[in-house]
Amino acid sequence: MALEIQNLSFAYALKPVFEDLNFRLDYGQIHALLGRNGAGKSTLFKLILGFLKAQEGTILLDGKNLSDYGPRELARKIAFIPQKQSGSFPYTVWEMVLMGTNPQISLFAQPGHKEKQQAENALRSLGLESFRLRRYDLLSGGEQQLVLIARALAQQSRILILDEPTSELDLGRRVEVMQRLKMLASEGYMVVLSTHNPQQVLSYADHVLILNAGTLDGDGAPESILTAAKLSELYSIPVRLIHGEQGETALITDRV
Repeated sequence: MALEIQNLSFAYALKPVFEDLNFRLDYGQIHALLGRNGAGKSTLFKLILGFLKAQEGTILLDGKNLSDYGPRELARKIAFIPQKQSGSFPYTVWEMVLMGTNPQISLFAQPGHKEKQQAENALRSLGLESFRLRRYDLLSGGEQQLVLIARALAQQSRILILDEPTSELDLGRRVEVMQRLKMLASEGYMVVLSTHNPQQVLSYADHVLILNAGTLDGDGAPESILTAAKLSELYSIPVRLIHGEQGETALITDRV
């Protein structure tokens, strides 16, 4: 089973965002979406999440047309993880994670033993048990991001969509978040993230998609797609790739 995009096109007020996209995303992998600002990454995510309706083409989720899923049913399949969760309420980490179980209960019901166990398991899977009584709004950016991922795990969705999950984090927290996502992919989750960091894609992703000028300009393994020539073209700066003895790749730009 997978997420399949077939002949997908979308436009805002007759201004095309992208046309005739075709690709497949499988479970058990990190899929990275690269593209300059305005390339359509956020629009594509909104279509996959059901926030927008496809104008042309089809999105299939586990063999079923996305438009045939109800909102709560879709929430059990796909979880969206934003860069941050705004709001002034002083929720604890436990309360934030428990909110992830809302799609599984009726509108005015309270989470029961099953839902609380799901939240506990989510905290444990990310090593956040000691955070449960801390206030979410007082955590660092990296800690907040891990809590939002835990909330998605409590939702029990097997597809995790993240919008630039490490853009506001320091290097240490970026590595921590990406290592956690890599772990989840190894456990069978489908992780789909947008990023402006090709080095991150080379280091952690199993699959990369490049949106450029309204078309799919790359689709495959990062080490095959992200060549120096492709990256230089995409970002309009000179890019060099240096390959280490252990198979690692470092990206270097010659413009400061």
